[in-house]
Amino acid sequence: MRQLLLLFFVTVLAAACSEQQKHNGPPYENLKPELSLTSKQEKQFDEITLRYNKIRAEEFAAARAGGKMNREAMLAKMRNLFEKQAAEVKPLLNDEQFAVYTEWIEHNIPGRIGWSPELIEKIKTNLNLTDDKAAIVDAVNEAFIEAYSGAHDNYHGNAEAAKSYWTEFNNNRNAALKEAFSEEEYQKFLEITKDVRFKGEHGKGK
Repeated sequence: MRQLLLLFFVTVLAAACSEQQKHNGPPYENLKPELSLTSKQEKQFDEITLRYNKIRAEEFAAARAGGKMNREAMLAKMRNLFEKQAAEVKPLLNDEQFAVYTEWIEHNIPGRIGWSPELIEKIKTNLNLTDDKAAIVDAVNEAFIEAYSGAHDNYHGNAEAAKSYWTEFNNNRNAALKEAFSEEEYQKFLEITKDVRFKGEHGKGK
C-alpha cells in the first residue's frame, strides 16, 4: 500500500509542470483595469492587497510547517481574510467599482477542489473500508488537491486547460484507488462518485 501511494504521488505531481510560481493571491493586475482606479485609489488598493497577500502566505507557511494541513479549516480562514480585505477595500471604491471587485474576487478565490468530507465519509462507510484503505482514500484525495493546486499557474484563466488538468489528476486518483480496492469495492466507489465532475477552475461551477 505504501508503494502504491508513493507511486501515485510521483505520478500526479510529475504531471504538473515542474516550474511553478509561488501564488499568494489572485492576479489583481488583471482586475485593476476593470476598476478604472485613480492614482490615489490604486496606491491604497495595492497597499491593502499586498498586505493581505502576505498574511495569506504566512498562514499557508505556518500550516505547512505544522504538518498535515486541514484544508477545510484553511479554506474557511482564507475566506475570512478575503472578507476582511473587502471591508478595507470598500471605502476606497464607489458602489460600481466595489460591485466589480466583489464579483471578480468571488470568481478568483478557491472553492473546494477535492472531494467533500461528506462524500469521503460515504465512500468509507458504504464500502466498509478497513482503516488502512480509509487512510488511502484520504491520502489520494490530498494528492489530487496538491497536484491540481500546484499546476494552478499553468491553467489560470483558461477553463479548457483547467479542465484538462483536473481530468488527468482525477483519472490518476481513480486509478490509484482501483489498485487499492477489490473489484467489488471499486465498482461501488464508481457508483458513489459518478456525479463528481469538473466545476470550474476554482471548484465553484454548477
